Formats: sequence, structure tokens, C-alpha cells
Amino acid sequence: MTNIFVEHQKPKGSSSKEITYATCLESYFIIDYNTIMEKHPHITFHLNKTLDLRIAVHFFKFPEARAGFDFIKEICQEHPKMKPFLSYSKKKRAEAVIKYVKNFYKIEVDALKKAKKDFQCIWDKIENDFFNLCEPIFGNLPWPSGKYEGYISILPIGPRFLTNKTFQTYWLWRNNLKGQVIHELLHFQFYNLIDRMPDAKSLSNDKIWQLSEIFNDIVQKEKDFVKIQGYVPKQGYPDHIPLLPHYRTIWEKNKTAEGFIRSCISE
Repeated sequence: MTNIFVEHQKPKGSSSKEITYATCLESYFIIDYNTIMEKHPHITFHLNKTLDLRIAVHFFKFPEARAGFDFIKEICQEHPKMKPFLSYSKKKRAEAVIKYVKNFYKIEVDALKKAKKDFQCIWDKIENDFFNLCEPIFGNLPWPSGKYEGYISILPIGPRFLTNKTFQTYWLWRNNLKGQVIHELLHFQFYNLIDRMPDAKSLSNDKIWQLSEIFNDIVQKEKDFVKIQGYVPKQGYPDHIPLLPHYRTIWEKNKTAEGFIRSCISE
């Protein structure tokens, strides 16, 4: 914020009261601005080749890994030159993946930097609107501390990391960016709320994860969220589709995250 009262020297013809008032007004604006900034985190986007290397090596080391999606298939569809790596020994496979990722970054570095800049601009336009929508849903719950960083990735996976509040976003997901960032942030706050609810300890980790995904599926299709996202997100995990009508009924009772969780606990 530009300091609009940078001159503290008393102008000719002005009284001490006027100078004092100006100084107080300056302090008011600065304090008010800081208060606004502290209401919610600010998401920033970065390149993180090291993380991409780790994620790529992991999925090629464990290609059978599943969480509702065939991630290795998704990767190979976007990077067909990587598919032959699956027939290599694990050691040779890792070496090939590392070489490929490093070379990709070298070739596409300018495009990746542009994606980072573009993604920041896209998100900044709706950030405040998103956090305002979340206040009644989460009962003005303070957001948990963390980095709140989005890492531009060459892999179409989009993992989140709850421990430090970071996530990856695929560099070609420009049209889906808003929805994906909102999806990850809703997870951060949902788990934050779960941690503050002693009754939630009765839920298994798998159940909490399932509820968090279903919660996002429902909330992100609310008209106010669709408006800032610019589209209705596609259904997340196929296994959750039959469960949605039941949980949507629970959500409609009061449309708060805490009410949703408590109703699910009491089932």
C-alpha cells in the first residue's frame, strides 16, 4: 500500500492539530490494511523442479499406486516418451525419469515461467472472493499456518501437502486453475476444522479423506463457487458418485462444514 502521508514536516499555515490528525489517519490506514491482510493467507505460485523430480520418480517407482485414478497412465498420456521407462529396471527407470524431467525443464523453462506468472494473475483476481465465501461455511475459522504455495508442475497429478499447505498444479491446467486451487484450499481448512473437533477422532483417516473429497464435490458446485471458478468442476472420484445424493442432503441442512461433519459422525 502506498503511504499517503509520507510528509511529516509541518506545512506553512497548518496547525499542530492538523499534523497530528494526519499522522493518526496514516496509522489508521496502515493498521486497517494489515488487519485485512491477516484475515486470510495469500497464495503464491513458484517453479519447483526438485519436487517434480521426486514426484515423477515416485510414480515410476510405484506405477501401481492408485487413489481413484491411474496416475501413471495420466503421466504417460501427457509425456508419451516416458512410457517406455516402465519396462526398465527400477534403477534405470529412475535415471531415465530424472534425465527426462531435467531436460523438459531446460527446454520449456520460458513457458513454465510464463505459466507461473499467468497463474498468479488468474488466481489473484478471485482470491478475496474465495475467502469471503469460506467465512460462513467454516464459521470464520482462522486459516492454519503454512506456506500456501502452488508449484507449477509438468505432471498432471496435482497432489496437495497438508503439513505445509502447498500443492502442485499442472502447467497446462490454465482453464481449470481456479477450481483446482479452491479444491486444495478447501482441503486445508476442512482438515484444520477436523483437528479442532474432538468427536472427529472416531473417524478413520480413510473416512475423513472420503468426506473431504465429497464435501469439495458438493461445495464447489454451489452457484457462488461456480461463479468465481467460471465452470462446474467435473466429478472427482468415481467411487463417490453413488454417495453424493446422501451427503448432499446432509449438506443442505445448514450448509456449514461443522454441521456437515457432525452429522456424518453421528451416522
